[in-house]
Amino acid sequence: MRGPKDREGGAAPAWLQLADAVIGRLAGTRMESGPGEEELDRNVAAAREAFAAELEEPTPFTALIHNAGLAVDEAEVLAVAAAVEADPSRERLIAAVYGDATLRRLALHTVASLFPGGHLGVRAAGPDGALRRAALIDVVEEGPWATHEIVVRPPVMWALVGDQSRDPELPLGTSLVLGDEDTAGGYPFVAVTGDDRVRRLQQAAHSTAGHRFVVASRPAHDTEWAALVREATIVGAGIIVELDDDLPPDGRRWIERATHLSWVLSSRVELPLEQMPDRPWIDCHAPPHEPTDAEWTAALGDTPRTHRLTAAQLRLVERTHSASDGDLDAAVRRLAGGYIDRLARRIRPTRRWDDIVLAPERLQLLRELCRHHSSPTRPRSQPGRAAFGRRAQRLDR
Repeated sequence: MRGPKDREGGAAPAWLQLADAVIGRLAGTRMESGPGEEELDRNVAAAREAFAAELEEPTPFTALIHNAGLAVDEAEVLAVAAAVEADPSRERLIAAVYGDATLRRLALHTVASLFPGGHLGVRAAGPDGALRRAALIDVVEEGPWATHEIVVRPPVMWALVGDQSRDPELPLGTSLVLGDEDTAGGYPFVAVTGDDRVRRLQQAAHSTAGHRFVVASRPAHDTEWAALVREATIVGAGIIVELDDDLPPDGRRWIERATHLSWVLSSRVELPLEQMPDRPWIDCHAPPHEPTDAEWTAALGDTPRTHRLTAAQLRLVERTHSASDGDLDAAVRRLAGGYIDRLARRIRPTRRWDDIVLAPERLQLLRELCRHHSSPTRPRSQPGRAAFGRRAQRLDR
């Protein structure tokens, strides 16, 4: 087992020192020679004191503890379980203590032996314990209950070494968005409705406690729900779930259990009451107002506003604007791409204005007609309508 120094030569984190102290005490009490129980107890007491002090320092482990809302005793269980995962020598020491080489991880009966209060530490890993409500661990329920093993999920171990890679079990398309800086008045659970997805996201970020959010479409199964909770816990974010239809029972269960997180259910229409999780929530509606000038400029620069778009459409047009070589009309037409082509045959124009053979006067009239009918706004009164009609007749001659 590693000593009090880590691989870089500096002092090991306090959570690893605590794990070594409590495992060392367990091993020492079963040996005929070695430190006495009083010395072992002093080592554990000193490690616990250092552990509690380090919980106030900004480290990956303490960030995880605070994000998950763990009590000190629950944090200690996680520390030992993660330490065993991090170094096979600790696994071998525990296996040697119990004379069972098949024990590769921390078992429930080992937890009861390591910590004062016996089953107090075991309850942290229970079905409704804080470690499982935050999806940080699993318990392999094979064989007798006492031998069930605690498994720290791999994304947690990556986070403890400073790697913030995204959990591979997350729903496809999951993203992280920033919310309002000042969320003192935000609610822990909000249901947002509205026709425009972007406006729903903005309303969610404004109304919900938290300054950033993990945004995902509805998870397909329990594993994806657990990954969503775990990811939000690791990065210290709330969760926005975008629904196209019903909220499944798995989702209701996780929202009811993971109360250390802020939650948003975003949908076009309100969910039936019987589908809402059994906890207080706030209903919010997001009006689908058009993009502001600032939003248009941020998305498309100084491109003139020649089309009426929703905020959600503007986000999509922003993505395809450069792909359309800066042609806003083409970027807007691209909104229907992939859908309309399944219903009709697309005809792509091959001729341009220069290909039209007309007298200059008639070509100018034709241009005026096109500009008039392609205008995004229509005046209430059109005094020039008759004149346009007469000009059209002249073109037919």
